[in-house]
Amino acid sequence: IKYILDLAVHTAISERPGPVLLDIPTNIQKIDIDPDGLEGYQPKPPSYDLALVKEQIDQFIADYKKAERPVILIGGGIWSARAAYLARELGAWLKAPCLPTWNAIDIFTSDYEYYRGRVGTFGGPGRNFAIQNSDLLLAIGTRISGRITGGYVESFARVAKKYIVDVDMALLYPHLQQVRGDVNI
Repeated sequence: IKYILDLAVHTAISERPGPVLLDIPTNIQKIDIDPDGLEGYQPKPPSYDLALVKEQIDQFIADYKKAERPVILIGGGIWSARAAYLARELGAWLKAPCLPTWNAIDIFTSDYEYYRGRVGTFGGPGRNFAIQNSDLLLAIGTRISGRITGGYVESFARVAKKYIVDVDMALLYPHLQQVRGDVNI
């Protein structure tokens, strides 16, 4: 039980934080246990191929230098990574338009120089036009959901080379340039 409880806490607070449901049967709840005799869960540190990530970052920088219409799409994963300030610094460093998803609308204030408003079904047509006509898209901490793409992932940012940074492999699309890792890397 200690192993399961430790695992539940680890799962709830790491990578993609969120709720964990534990259904512990009554008969297990009533058992007397010696907590000192139980083995707990020992999480392994996240393993990212840092050489691959560096290579992908170098490739992004090379592509960025050639880009004429780069755009940064920021999602709610930035909050999970506690990296909102890094998103603002990245936008200023790259001098690229920053477009938040619905879950990230409070990362940029309206007076932030590179803020261009939110995108998707909750955004305005000009912002969606900016993404659709970008030639380089850097998406950080967003799963690029149907609310953003209109349900057509393949035609989203149709001419852009896309770099997607997310911690969850299940949310990365195989046909996009993807960087699996914590956004703080």
